[in-house]
Amino acid sequence: MLSGYPPFPGNDHKEIIKNVMKKELKFTHDEFKHSSEESKNLIRKFLKKDPDQRITLADALNDPWMKDSSFDLKMDIMSHKQIITKINS
Repeated sequence: MLSGYPPFPGNDHKEIIKNVMKKELKFTHDEFKHSSEESKNLIRKFLKKDPDQRITLADALNDPWMKDSSFDLKMDIMSHKQIITKINS
């Protein structure tokens, strides 16, 4: 969503599922360097392992990243352009 990479890496579906269950969410790919901390925080809220701790849609719509018009949209757009370039190459 932010980088074009899954939040939990793996070489195949089985390894990805294993990593979802055991690993912490990290934004380590270079493509995340242009994503705002607020956008990454919202993704973390969606991907809580305990479903009862996950953000609701109503709360997500009121999240600071969704509501704050001062976040650096230019950086997020630059990140998406890199994804498109990578897909087209």
